[in-house]
Amino acid sequence: MHTNSFIGFSTPLSGGVPSPCHFKTDSISELKLWMDKNEKTPLLNIHCVQAIPPPNQTVAPPSFVLAGYGTSSKYTSLDILRRWLFIHKNSIEQNVRILGFSTDADNKYFRAMRLMSGFYASLSNFDVHVDSYVTHLVTKLRNRLLSATAALQVGDKCITMKHLQQLLDNEELIRLDHELTQSDLKPTDRQNFRSCLRITSCDVLNLIARDDNSNGTYMYLKLIKLIITSYIEPTTSIEERMFQLHYSGSL
Repeated sequence: MHTNSFIGFSTPLSGGVPSPCHFKTDSISELKLWMDKNEKTPLLNIHCVQAIPPPNQTVAPPSFVLAGYGTSSKYTSLDILRRWLFIHKNSIEQNVRILGFSTDADNKYFRAMRLMSGFYASLSNFDVHVDSYVTHLVTKLRNRLLSATAALQVGDKCITMKHLQQLLDNEELIRLDHELTQSDLKPTDRQNFRSCLRITSCDVLNLIARDDNSNGTYMYLKLIKLIITSYIEPTTSIEERMFQLHYSGSL
């Protein structure tokens, strides 16, 4: 693919990531102007990925290059943190979980690690512990419920998606009664957070609670609901948040 973009110049960062196709032109004169006035990149930044083999595999798979680009030393530790979060967020969206980052002994990277861990420093205006982790937990719980192979149980009470399917199949109920759709019960979209909101709505919980045989499923959905309300919902008051945190731990 031809983009008429040129490399070798120090590309400005946006959120810690180089702006794509920043030096793009069809003009030879503009290219000459860049060559005369713009800083050339003296350094090369390479991001490699090392996959972790399963426990029964003794040979680790080879690492591979995720990205490579020219850079200068004009970046900060916060730029590094933003870059790490950018890589982590986009990996999560592709169902790839990053366990950690490693680097050389550069002072800026060491400071980024210290800031991330909160060791003798803090980030008052930079939230590295974002809600995506809690959102990921909620979708994990939903996916476990919708799994065809997982067998969930609380005491002698079964936890199963069949109780949700019964609401959809009930001809006496209309969609306005529960606002569920068949796609909410399909685990193909494993990051579907809106489905988590629908299957834990107050209407769904009230309908599930009518059936004594669905007590296990009700408790499971109620737990997901409490996690959403306590950790994600921004309108929850501090008092209510603390109460629901304590209540969810007692379930």
